[in-house]
Amino acid sequence: MIGALLRKFWPGKYYPLGTVPAGEKKLATTWTDYESAPGGEAVMRKFWCFYRVAPEVEETAANRTLRATCERLTPQVWYNQRITSADHFWAQRGERVQKPDIVGKNAKVEYEMTVENYMSVIPDWAEPHAEAWEEMVRTRWLKMDEDFAAVARRNAENRGDGGTHCGGNLSYERYKGKTRAELGPDEEISDLEIYNKMRLKKPDLSQPQPLLPEYFGTYAEDAENYCAMVRHRHPEVDDPMSAEVDEESLVLSSGGLPHGRLAMMNKAVKHKLTTTFTRLKAGLTKDSPPLPPRRRARQPAYDPDFEAAYVAAHQEYQVAFNQHQQQFMEYMAYIHASMVANQTGQTVDLGPMPPFPGPAPNMPSKENFVAEYYGRTAGTGCSGNQGGGREITPVHHGGPSPGATPGTSPGTFSRWFFRSFYRKESARAGV
Repeated sequence: MIGALLRKFWPGKYYPLGTVPAGEKKLATTWTDYESAPGGEAVMRKFWCFYRVAPEVEETAANRTLRATCERLTPQVWYNQRITSADHFWAQRGERVQKPDIVGKNAKVEYEMTVENYMSVIPDWAEPHAEAWEEMVRTRWLKMDEDFAAVARRNAENRGDGGTHCGGNLSYERYKGKTRAELGPDEEISDLEIYNKMRLKKPDLSQPQPLLPEYFGTYAEDAENYCAMVRHRHPEVDDPMSAEVDEESLVLSSGGLPHGRLAMMNKAVKHKLTTTFTRLKAGLTKDSPPLPPRRRARQPAYDPDFEAAYVAAHQEYQVAFNQHQQQFMEYMAYIHASMVANQTGQTVDLGPMPPFPGPAPNMPSKENFVAEYYGRTAGTGCSGNQGGGREITPVHHGGPSPGATPGTSPGTFSRWFFRSFYRKESARAGV
């Protein structure tokens, strides 16, 4: 329902608040754009025509939940629409395509589409906004816009190369039920074998397949430590993987409960309060396998040169920002004085018109500044799921963030300044 409403009330391109008259339009792709267009109010009002909430639920809380859902689903609408449009285009030509054939790193070259192909299957709800639809195709789907393409490449690099496990977004209990349903009642499988299957890396079919199974994260090391501890504490167990899970061996092989969590099968085993690492450790003998050290987060080294460079860059930004605001105030004061003179019929020598100050200077975030300073991709510094040696993606600073705090953007400042200054001068001139 929400996806259908987001498509129905899509504003296409709109003038953002704070832009000069006849300025540049912006493509609506986020929920923030819907609320600014405006189109968000229409979506929410139409939604409540079909649904109701319990009497004890406050209207404010319900609207807050709906707004958060719309914010999450809006980008997904355009991702799904690209797949739907491509499927429609190839279906008209008698071919059936799947999602991996269209998007992703395994997309097939023969199914690549052009702007004209997408324009030929424009949906009915997008026909009133054909220009916006074409821009969506060019900038978002075909990545012809350099700024958006740079951000897309950076985000792809920051996802890491560690792969994903076969469990997807399923919890252990849901994955366990799914696995047992697929195997049937006749085939037995232990809880640890299910967890082992869940932690397998999802194979990347575009790459040569490894001879041995690969596991996600540190599971392979954790499972080896657990099996060694079970064999030492219970010599009668031949295969720890197929046996019942031993909670005490799990606690010992995990090196305790850092942050109250086990290294593996954390939510699959009900932890007893009496099973403490201190008590179990006291019962170990000299023949016991060595306990693994606790993993600790790697602390980034302090670089005084970088900190000094960041402080200097921030000071330069402050100076440039203050100069820009001063120029902007002079420009707006001139515009206001000329408007007052026109309305009152006065002849005033205002002098030459100050130049328009242009966009406000932008200070990159500390993460992006780190990336530019050290010459690497933002977000790839200390993640354990990312390997080194990958191609560096240029950092894209872009313009002011669309999620910036209200009251800090040049557009918001210009509206506030113009209105307050206009009221004061009008009252003084008796207009």
